[in-house]
Amino acid sequence: MRNSLNTIPRRVWLLTVFMVLLTTLPYIVAVAATPPGSTFSGAIIDPVDFNSHMAKMQQGMRGEWRYRLLFTDEPHEGIYLQSFYVALGHIACWTGLNAPLIYHIARIIFTALMMIALCLFARRFLSEQAAWWALILCIFGGGFGFVLYLLAPAQTLDVSPIELWLIDAYVFFSAFTFPHFAAAISLLALIFLNLDRWTRDGSRGAFGWTIGLTLILGIIQPFHLLLVGVIAAIIIGVRVITRRINLLRAIAGLALLGVGSGAIVGYQWIALHQDTVFRAFTDQNVTLSPPPIYYILGFAPLLIPALFGLIRAINQKQDQFLLPGIWLVSAAVLVYIPFATQRRFTLAIQLPMAVMALYWFADVAIPYLRRRSRRYRSTVLVYLCFAVLSTVIVYITWIGAAVKTVNQYDSDILAVWNWIRQNTDVDAVFYTTFEAGGKLVANTGRRVQIGHWYETMDYETKLHEVEQFYSANTNDSQRSDILRTRHADYLYYDPREHGAQDWKPTQTDTLAAVYQSETITIYKVVR
Repeated sequence: MRNSLNTIPRRVWLLTVFMVLLTTLPYIVAVAATPPGSTFSGAIIDPVDFNSHMAKMQQGMRGEWRYRLLFTDEPHEGIYLQSFYVALGHIACWTGLNAPLIYHIARIIFTALMMIALCLFARRFLSEQAAWWALILCIFGGGFGFVLYLLAPAQTLDVSPIELWLIDAYVFFSAFTFPHFAAAISLLALIFLNLDRWTRDGSRGAFGWTIGLTLILGIIQPFHLLLVGVIAAIIIGVRVITRRINLLRAIAGLALLGVGSGAIVGYQWIALHQDTVFRAFTDQNVTLSPPPIYYILGFAPLLIPALFGLIRAINQKQDQFLLPGIWLVSAAVLVYIPFATQRRFTLAIQLPMAVMALYWFADVAIPYLRRRSRRYRSTVLVYLCFAVLSTVIVYITWIGAAVKTVNQYDSDILAVWNWIRQNTDVDAVFYTTFEAGGKLVANTGRRVQIGHWYETMDYETKLHEVEQFYSANTNDSQRSDILRTRHADYLYYDPREHGAQDWKPTQTDTLAAVYQSETITIYKVVR
């Protein structure tokens, strides 16, 4: 691995710096645009999942390692899950830095590591020049999903083009948003790189790296152990048949890989299913794939030439492209298997696509254009412009969102959270609305009865219940029953979240005001 790092060209290091700056610039803009006295939340897109990650870090900052679901009121024991963000919380505690800052420092570090891992993978299969362009397309490549607005506008009312929401599917979006995505992409690239080195070159060191990195991946992104297992079994089987690897070594390798991965998956499966609350979380954690046309258009600039490259590699019996080819095909199958986490398998899929696409471009398309057209460079440039068009458009949109700083906290709400941290028990439950609940957990580490789509048990029921709670037609006795059922210790009330016709809490036998800011009131539930 060290020798591989020494061969990385200078332009790749410069591109790494550029990528880090590019993915960090919108956050810098957001901080600069935040008015004095207010604080930027740390999220530009997907604030709900950002709040979830902050909740995990809050638990680490308290010195805990077992993870609990803070977005639900039901009592339950913690388990060793989501350790990546819990560990970041410990780092925040040790350094004295706030959680969002540690979060983005981790995102920057893992984005840089991701760039190096992608480069090493591409250079394993392509020439230096082709690997460079594969890296460019892998990072910035977008799609043509916007065509759906023209061809099937009614369909987009239910599901928008994936470029607008499926962060997992695009390397750039993943690195921009979540540090664990950048870390997982790095691990996938390095695992498969070393798997190829072990099975094709017989490298014993590569075998050790494959096992070790797979175990780390299981902690950070356990969904992808299935992908690694499927690809490893196919690659090892083919290499045994072609006598590139000894049968006994292959069996031993698969056994070690299976035992390590099985231990992680086994523990998590038992932990998630033996507790009612975590079982409900698992049942609600459904991320199904959209219809195939969304993937076809969303990956079109890379997918089409990649398929040509795959066909050519098969016809030419190019064994060196076995791993990226198997990765591409395996992911295409796994995104439609009857599992609740289908679309998770799109993570890093642009990498094998880019490798196979550049193999076809370098071997077929570019030589053909050179013979037929004096302006082949212009043709290639036009293709590159269209390939990255949607990514550029989305990025500009993010800059606009950063300027508006829609996810900022004013001094009033900061004072409320500070009071909560100093004056309430860490296990206190707050009755809130969905939006307030997510923010409260992220910034105080206290529990709420609702605040996340997956991490709130019986989410739909509780969402309807909140509407009922604040309805003017609900009597105080019913509200008291709801607060008791939800184990609520406090009621968090922000009138800006409610309409003029909604019920407004007052000092009663059930509720006693214990804190009043300019806009928000905290009521203690009197039992």
